[in-house]
Order: sequence, then structure tokens, then C-alpha cells
Amino acid sequence: LHSFPTRRSSDLHIAPRGLTRRERQCLELAAQGKSDWVAGRILGISERTVHNHIEHAKRRLGVATRVQAIVHALVSRQIAFADVIRSTADEDDESRQAGRS
Repeated sequence: LHSFPTRRSSDLHIAPRGLTRRERQCLELAAQGKSDWVAGRILGISERTVHNHIEHAKRRLGVATRVQAIVHALVSRQIAFADVIRSTADEDDESRQAGRS
């Protein structure tokens, strides 16, 4: 059996440089389950530009995946959990209302 060191939240690396406003926006939309294309439509930028912002955010945060970037940004309070939840809850309400029409 291999023994792997356990990590505690206090061991998380907090990036010395914060994310840009656009990187935060793109990560928030990714956290809401939006594709790069949808995020681009919302932000008025191209799908490729959204992808590039997320890639830059991953590098700044020192992580390999989008999920890791989202979790790191949430833990380091660079994006707000309430903003992610509020937006998805608003969409659920809109979907329910559209179904009643």
C-alpha cells in the first residue's frame, strides 16, 4: 500500500496575484455550468476568449483543471459562492415560469 500525504485546507496555496475581473466572471459562469460559448454570449466576447481567460486563471492559480480553478477561486474568496448559487437559482425560477406559459 502507498501512503499519500493528506492535505488540509490550511495547506492550500493562495495565489499571490489575484484574478482579473474577466477571469473571475468566466470562472463564475463555468461554476454555473455554462459552456464557453454560452459564457461568451453572456459577456459579449468570443468562445475562444472565454477559454483563454479560464486558461490564464488556471495558470495564475497553479491548477490543472477548471474544477480545481473554481474550487481554488471559491476557497480564496476570489469568486463568491453566493453569486454562483444565486444565478443558478434565478435560472431555475425562469425555467419553471416558462414551463407554466
